[in-house]
Amino acid sequence: MRATCSLESTQLLENPATGDQVKAELLGDLIARVGLGVLVVAADRRIVYANKTADALMQARYKLYCKDGCLNSTDFVSSRKLQTLIADAATNGNEPRREGSLILPAEDGSPPFVIHVVPLALHGDFCSSNEKALVGLIVIDGRQGVRDRLRAFVNLFSLTFGESRVVAQLVSGQGLKTAACRLNLAPSTVRTHLTRIMEKTGTHRQAELIKVFYEVTLPQ
Repeated sequence: MRATCSLESTQLLENPATGDQVKAELLGDLIARVGLGVLVVAADRRIVYANKTADALMQARYKLYCKDGCLNSTDFVSSRKLQTLIADAATNGNEPRREGSLILPAEDGSPPFVIHVVPLALHGDFCSSNEKALVGLIVIDGRQGVRDRLRAFVNLFSLTFGESRVVAQLVSGQGLKTAACRLNLAPSTVRTHLTRIMEKTGTHRQAELIKVFYEVTLPQ
């Protein structure tokens, strides 16, 4: 197990009597090998746990970084959106705790950076009563294995050649107008392709389509 910024709060996942610390370390290493970053944060964005992949991304200050023990995004607007998602997932009131996703396009046109935010519930000896509203973050660096992911996605949903070209542009963080320009297609043709892709994948919005793409094409 590895905590970013030399945090000592990793004791949350440690219980030597039952071997939970070993299990957490093995799980963290396994998820890191798949290429996913994993963080556990409190409602105030205080980092409780980070696996090796998430730690490396923050050390490199690629989209995410750690400041004073708290999680931040390198972009101000994205940082505010991330803060809102974490707050929604950590709500302790009568409102249900909600999950959400944040897609951070890369400036150089490379595949986007995706963060899934989900509520966590830890009980018993693992945390104090005021720390039970914890949030898990699954971090996907879209630069990893994009070609293999595209091939798997196209085969899974039986996309045509034209549809696959549009998907490739969208997962690279491009909008419809830019995709049409790069593919030398009319915007109406790209919208038609997108409509058919959404029908095949059961999605309704472009952001939802991107989320499904990264969920069903995890790297081997």
